[in-house]
This record gives sequence, structure tokens and C-alpha cells, in this order.
Amino acid sequence: MEEKKTFKDILMQIWHSREASLIIVLIILSIIMSIATPAFTTKENLISFIKQCAIGCVASMGQTFIVASANIDLSIGEIMNMSGILMAMFIKAFTVGPDKVLIGNTWWGTLISWILAMVIGACLGLLNGVLLTKLRLPAFIITLGTQYIIRGIDQVITKGYPVTIDNDAIIHKIGVGGVDALLGTPYLFFFVPVAALVGWFILDRTVLGNHIKALGGNETAARLSGLDTSKLRVITYVICGIFAGYSAIMMVARLNSGSVAGAGNVSMDAVAATVVGGTSMSGGNGSVIGTLLGCVLMQFIKTSMVLLQVNMYWQTAVIGVVLIAVCGLDSLTQKIVR
Repeated sequence: MEEKKTFKDILMQIWHSREASLIIVLIILSIIMSIATPAFTTKENLISFIKQCAIGCVASMGQTFIVASANIDLSIGEIMNMSGILMAMFIKAFTVGPDKVLIGNTWWGTLISWILAMVIGACLGLLNGVLLTKLRLPAFIITLGTQYIIRGIDQVITKGYPVTIDNDAIIHKIGVGGVDALLGTPYLFFFVPVAALVGWFILDRTVLGNHIKALGGNETAARLSGLDTSKLRVITYVICGIFAGYSAIMMVARLNSGSVAGAGNVSMDAVAATVVGGTSMSGGNGSVIGTLLGCVLMQFIKTSMVLLQVNMYWQTAVIGVVLIAVCGLDSLTQKIVR
């Protein structure tokens, strides 16, 4: 007969569930911010928050696969930038001029540009994975190097100028529009659950996902059990690249351009959101949903500080404090459990 759970047991289960605890923290902070400033609950602020958060959420999901395998990818932002630049160049090349096909203004042309962005992301992820397995250098060094290489190529291609697209292009309308029937919810929002569902399914419901976590937990044991660890590492970087390409689509839609600086600090923000979401830097576990909530929390804190008019120079420092505090609390909790 199954033992009945007490209220204390349920509370402890919630406490040890990173996803549940993040939801509770977000609810509490939302209540506090609603009282602290009326601007927080305005429609304009909520729409702006969703647009700012959506792109980072998708990029962070890709990082989750890397961190779960006990690695790191510092080149996500540059992969996004290159994917976005080439996507924008593709759309622009076939949209400008009376004698050219209006690819950017057609659904099939838009779909091709989306596929192109994800293929470019996958190829750059493949490059990271192959270099990592062949050169046997730390992932930090490999991805830091490819970050500079990709950035340099982007600067050569664009000469430092953003590649803007036609305002009538479908991708731009997706970036600025929303669903009126759902209180103006931005179209960009709907990209996130699609990515989250795919990421969650791969990591938590497939043999590949189990193998990736096994690789992060103990590479030697994974190799002795018959897993091709080199191939798995390449696959994780390809998956991360695809997610970066997917987020590049959203970035181009929101900025109406591809540029060398479009992704900003998304690489490190993705690592932070992944860790806050419960994925250990030592690998062996991972939660795409946790990462999603971690990214929402990080963006929530940034937005709250802007609304509360906190000095902009302190905002980055506060994010660092929150990251260390959350990870420290998690480490303490794990020690208590053991």
C-alpha cells in the first residue's frame, strides 16, 4: 500500500523541484512588483517583456543540452548573429528591385529563410563539435575561438553595418505584430512553446536525451557502456546551433535586421539562465522547462530594475548576485539532501 504523503512531504517535494520553486518565486515577485509600481501590470510593459524574453529563452534552451553534457558554448550569440545576417541578406537579395521575386513577402519564401537560418546554426554547431572532439581542447577555448572567428567573418561580410529588410516582409510583421484576440500577445511568444516542447521531448523523452545526460554525468562510464561519446558531443553542439538559428529568426523579426551586435550578451545570459533553471555545470542533468523559467526570472529582474529606476550600472551587478545566490542555495540544498 502506497504511503500517504503529508503536507510537509509535499512542501519538501516542491522545495526540491527547481521548476516549482521558480514558479513560486516568480509569482511572489510579480505580486511585489504589482504593488511597487502600477507600470508593471500595463499591457505595454507585458508585451515588451515577452518580446525581450522570448529570444533569450530559445537560445538558453540550446545551451541546456551543452551544459547537461558537462560542456559550455560561448559562441551562441555569434551563431545567432551570423544566422540572422545571412537570413536577412537572403531575404533582402530577393525582395529589393522590381525585377526580383518578392521572397520576403511570401510565406514559402519566409519559410525558406527560416530553414536557412537553422541550417546555418546547425553547421556552425557542427564546426564547434568537430573541433572539440578532434583537437581535444576544452570547450571554453574552442567556443571562445569560434566566437571571435564568426564575429570577424560577420564584420567582413557586413562591414559593420546592419542588414535591414523590407518593412513589408512577413518576418518583420511577425516581429512587431500580435494576436488582438489574445490582448495583443506578440507573435514571437508562440515561437517559445514550440521550442520548449521540442527541447523537452528530446532531452527528457528520448534515448538521445538520456545518453546526453549520461555523457555529462560520467564520460568514462558512458564510453565503457558502449556510447560513442565523440559523436554525442557533436550532436549536442548541432542541437544547440539549431536552437541558436531558430532564435536568430526571432531576433531578425524583432530588430528588422541582422547585425554583428544583434544578440548582445545572450551567450553568457544563456549560461546563467540554464544554471538558474537547475542544470548543473558539472553535467548529468538538465531541464529545458527549468531553463525557460530561469530565463524568465532573469529577464523579470532586469525589467523590474528598469521600472524601479535602479541605476543602470548596478543592474548587471545585481544579476550576478542573483546568479551566485541561486546556485549557492541549490548547492546547500543538495548537501542537506545528501
